[in-house]
Amino acid sequence: MERVKKLLAQVAPWMLVAVTAVAFYEVLEHLSWFVQLGKAALDLLFPFLVGIALAWLLDIPTRYLEERWLKNRALSVAAVLVGVVLVIWLLIAMVVPQLSLSMESFMENVPAYLANLEGLLNQLPVDVTLDETLVDTLFSDWQTIWEEILTLVENYSSNLFAYGRAIGNGLVTVLTAVVSAIYILLEKQQMVRQLKKVCHALLPTEGQRWLSKIYHLSDRMLTSFLAGKILDSTVIGLLSAVVLGLLRIPFTPLISVLIGVTNIVPVVGPIIGGVIGGVILLLASPGSVPLYAVLVLIIQQLDGHVIGPKILGNTVGLSTMWTLFAIVIGGELFGFAGMILGVPVFAVLYNLGAEFINGRLRKKAAQAQQSKKS
Repeated sequence: MERVKKLLAQVAPWMLVAVTAVAFYEVLEHLSWFVQLGKAALDLLFPFLVGIALAWLLDIPTRYLEERWLKNRALSVAAVLVGVVLVIWLLIAMVVPQLSLSMESFMENVPAYLANLEGLLNQLPVDVTLDETLVDTLFSDWQTIWEEILTLVENYSSNLFAYGRAIGNGLVTVLTAVVSAIYILLEKQQMVRQLKKVCHALLPTEGQRWLSKIYHLSDRMLTSFLAGKILDSTVIGLLSAVVLGLLRIPFTPLISVLIGVTNIVPVVGPIIGGVIGGVILLLASPGSVPLYAVLVLIIQQLDGHVIGPKILGNTVGLSTMWTLFAIVIGGELFGFAGMILGVPVFAVLYNLGAEFINGRLRKKAAQAQQSKKS
């Protein structure tokens, strides 16, 4: 009997490896099915996931009000919701009309902007070796493309029923997310207690310790990163609006919003926002591009060396290479939201992995020290 136990102990690891290999092969063999299943599950749970993310974000000011001022969870949640509604109303009343006018003006004048740019390029052959036929061909193609875009928009504008259904689905998703976020905020303590009971009943002590560590690390990383990034991007958007407005750069509201929104994405976001704004100005007012480029460069340097470090500090602790890796993978999997959330999520995984590896190394060092003593 003892022999059989020893044999099983020797064979068991190899059997586990074989079973894991077979399971991995089956997953790869039916990968498309698993991907479709995952997408269906995400589509079904998407409103609730948005609600959880919204509750997590709104919990930051809620905790502050509850601990420092109101001393009551329900009152703190109500105050935060009123503040959010007021901010949204101010944005709609002040920013959206200006943004709408800028976009409308830009779209109406796109053919004129293309003609101006064509004339500018046609003047280049005097000083630069540039084939005028190539320029004419390029802009005749641009005119054709623009006409096709307008035709496409007119054709799709007739399909009002499909748009109405899509808008209705979007409203249901938003309403579900908001309601679920409110319930999560109000019942946070009770939900945490219930989760702790479930973990205590089902998990060993080590598993509970690791799950608690993951929760607290994720909470710290996500809340500090998202809150800091939103504040930083708001400051940069407002700073861009003030500076560009004082220097009378065209389409200041539109470009400032673009710079502020894209600034949420680490590393590549400011570059994307600056380039898009430059393209808009290149079409509308080419003479403003050099001044705009200098201003954006100064604002980005100010953000990278002064404003960003003051607000964010070293929140995630990732190098630039790992930050880019997280942005690319997150963007590929989950789009714009993945580009934003990929960095703090990867930072959590990175820290957990580093702690696990360091723990194993310490354990091996202790075992080696013990063996030397014996």
